[in-house]
Amino acid sequence: MCGFAGYLSQNISANEELVMDMVNAVSSRGPDSEGYWLDKENCLAFGHKRLSIIDLSEHGNQPIESNNKKYLLVFNGEIYNHNDLRKELNSEYKFLWKGNSDTETLIECLSLWGIDKTLNKINGMFSFAFWDREKKILRLARDRLGEKPLYFGFINQTFVFGSQLKCFSKFPNWDKRINLESLELYMRYGYVPAPYSIFEDLYKLESGQVALIKKEDFYNVEKYNYWNLEKNVLSFKTKYKNLSKKEHESLLKEMLESSIKKRMISDVPLGAFLSGGLDSSVIVTLMQKESSQPVKTFTMGFKDKNYDETRKAKSLAKFLATEHNEFLFDDQDILSTVNHIGNVWDEPFSDISQIPTLLICQKASKEVKVILSGDGGDELFCGYNRYLKGLDLYNLSKNKYISLFKDFIKNKTNYASKIFKENQKEKIEKLIYSFQAKSLNEYYLKVIEIFNPDDTLLKFKFNNNFSPINKVKNFADISEEERLMYFDILQYLPEDIMTKIDRASMSIGLEARSPFLDHNLAGYSLSIPIENKKIKGFGKKILRDVLGKYLPDAYLDHSKKGFSVPVSQLLSGPLKKWSTALIEKEINSRDSVFNPNRLKMLISEKHFEIRKSQKIWTILMFLTWKESFFENKNFNF
Repeated sequence: MCGFAGYLSQNISANEELVMDMVNAVSSRGPDSEGYWLDKENCLAFGHKRLSIIDLSEHGNQPIESNNKKYLLVFNGEIYNHNDLRKELNSEYKFLWKGNSDTETLIECLSLWGIDKTLNKINGMFSFAFWDREKKILRLARDRLGEKPLYFGFINQTFVFGSQLKCFSKFPNWDKRINLESLELYMRYGYVPAPYSIFEDLYKLESGQVALIKKEDFYNVEKYNYWNLEKNVLSFKTKYKNLSKKEHESLLKEMLESSIKKRMISDVPLGAFLSGGLDSSVIVTLMQKESSQPVKTFTMGFKDKNYDETRKAKSLAKFLATEHNEFLFDDQDILSTVNHIGNVWDEPFSDISQIPTLLICQKASKEVKVILSGDGGDELFCGYNRYLKGLDLYNLSKNKYISLFKDFIKNKTNYASKIFKENQKEKIEKLIYSFQAKSLNEYYLKVIEIFNPDDTLLKFKFNNNFSPINKVKNFADISEEERLMYFDILQYLPEDIMTKIDRASMSIGLEARSPFLDHNLAGYSLSIPIENKKIKGFGKKILRDVLGKYLPDAYLDHSKKGFSVPVSQLLSGPLKKWSTALIEKEINSRDSVFNPNRLKMLISEKHFEIRKSQKIWTILMFLTWKESFFENKNFNF
């Protein structure tokens, strides 16, 4: 795992100091070594920071040149099947390997097979920049499911690229102009979805894409998809359409074991998150089965028992005999975290679980350099409530006899907010949304949107219809649950879930790996019939059946609190002074993008609306990001 940056210019020479300034901005992603490479004739510069995981020797350092001297590579991520690829290369070509790193494997695959064949063969999480010295072509690529980030764009007639936006913060004469359309999308989703970034003229490469830049046609960035989720799933559905339920269980178990085994390959200490939920329980159980020694496991909890799952995790860790580490956090831990959270997510980001994610990563990094997580399990195995009871309620609401109950629910929202605990309110609010929707697409948008497009929060309005719904083209022969899962995998998973874990872990040099996101496992899992996943309002049925081969029934319960924090309690308690100061400063700012009366309404203790705390948090995360990124200086719109 690493960080990289670079540029290809028409008017700025290839400069060591400049490119190292760029990559030093993400030094936490790669604290073990650094390097650069310059092509002065073509004004191209590569910079790299390395986190050494496989082959700790200098042979894994970057930038790396191909054996035939024709290509250069900077790379972030892991190629889990690189030893198999080496064997395949050795059967076709004869040359001496310098070391054992997956970086060397990748550059030689690209050199000898080309980018398209290589991308089709590699199994991993990655983003990379690849320079063809003879044809003067720069190619950028991002992994299939968006585990690793890659930004690119133009600053003053120079094409720039890097692992994070902060790579560009010291680039000459960058005006840091905020893209207002992106800001509107951020307020809707709580993150800026690819291909947008928060800044004008800068973009995210989308999952499963390649971007191509020719020196001779400098301003024309060609992009294409090398992997398609729907086609991948269709191929698995065709291949395994006649499998029985038991045969699906057996195949899923085999693919999970294979994925986890690949992700346990490391030359440095390795561990796993253990939350007490089903996804992490599957990962840790199969890790311990594979390991000859106790797996290091990490659990965090809160003193508020409504948000604490340490008891369940501790019980499972004891049963599996892992080397368990448990941490309880309090209000002061959270307060100290919010003061620098804008610097970790160097783009506005407001998933409230970012706080516990960052805290547990900080603790785990003191013991290990690689951590396995259960991310992706909900999206692939029908785990979110929006696929389960929420969807069932939406379908129930279409019954003409339910209209009276719908009116009752709408009229009781304020009352419900007072009698339910905070961790129950979100479910109540989503229930309300379920009954309000007139179509499946509208239901999904109501569930995921924080501020709806008609809100008066911002002084401007673009009416941008950008949505994950537009990314799914083929609805043939898939259930409503599967359609919702597709929506999440194409946008929510890469832009929220993976952004959260990537920035949190890499801010302290910890590599996070997600076995569920092996692209073969992901494609296959989505081909499993929905009735094998969802039964009687509960999801992940087949995962629970697989885990049941290893664990007693007591560890297979349906309940999970979710990885979150009591945000409304925090905003009215330990974070009140901090949050009030930020918002009042914005209300009194002459160049604010927000309508001051709308802000005053939101923070009024007498005012209630659905998702009020989440809306305030989304505003706060924009404000704290703005202060961090601009260091309290003026910024442009």
